[in-house]
Amino acid sequence: MVQTRQQLKRKEEFDELKFNKEFQRLAGIEIGQTTHIQDYEYFVYRPILFTMTDKLINTLLSHNLDKLPKFSGKSNENVTKWLRDIANELNMVKLDDQQKYSVVQTFLVDDARRWFINNMSTINDWSTFSIEIHKTFSSIMHQELALKKVGSRQQAYDETVLHYYNDMIELFDMIDLNMNDHYKIAYLKVGLKTSLKKEVIRRDPQTVAQFLELAQAEEKLDLSLNMEMNNLQLSHIDSVSAIKSSIKPYLSSPQQQQQQYKLYQSSTNVRCYKCNRVGHFARDCYSKNY
Repeated sequence: MVQTRQQLKRKEEFDELKFNKEFQRLAGIEIGQTTHIQDYEYFVYRPILFTMTDKLINTLLSHNLDKLPKFSGKSNENVTKWLRDIANELNMVKLDDQQKYSVVQTFLVDDARRWFINNMSTINDWSTFSIEIHKTFSSIMHQELALKKVGSRQQAYDETVLHYYNDMIELFDMIDLNMNDHYKIAYLKVGLKTSLKKEVIRRDPQTVAQFLELAQAEEKLDLSLNMEMNNLQLSHIDSVSAIKSSIKPYLSSPQQQQQQYKLYQSSTNVRCYKCNRVGHFARDCYSKNY
């Protein structure tokens, strides 16, 4: 619809009038200032991106938990290793002890589940559960096997200190969850790589954490020295190769040397017709008489 200039002017005047009325209404409102902090409410805005990330992480962790083995209480199962693996995974999901106690029940089957159901009245928290299930299903056979492995365990040539340390700690837990650090360090020293053992023994660590720190520091130094030695050997090989390649053009092959010798022999039978001597041609004659 086409509006005339007069109609547009009337519309502008009307809009201006409405604006002035609203301004006067708002100007008449009195605003009081409160001194009570508790009257304020704080709102925290959390971007949807973070919420989706948390959900994704929880989904992945739940998927990993589903892959964990069940425990049935059979004699061939190692309750110490199973309990440690379960605890580590639940700690990664950041569950507290009460939540871990509620979740761990879902990983029990057969005899282990019946044992738990029959003892629910006395087992009502994570700490008690860990102690009692270990006491009930731990096997002397697993302890003896772990003890035998600890006595013969040696760090491999290409094995890192951390891998060796973690493997030994698992064996210690199978033998005795409360094993003294003194015995642990003694076993760790015996199986340590020869190139690292001397310095670690000299520094005399008092805890397993100190042992790991010292052994890793010595491992880094050992690796650094080996790399320097390898670089020196490579540079020496390169230098020798360069010298040989520079000398090679001046050296005759065995075939060439043989040909030169034959030529020398044949030249000794040559007779000069100027001086009648052997060993040279007339063009090379050095006699002054001719």
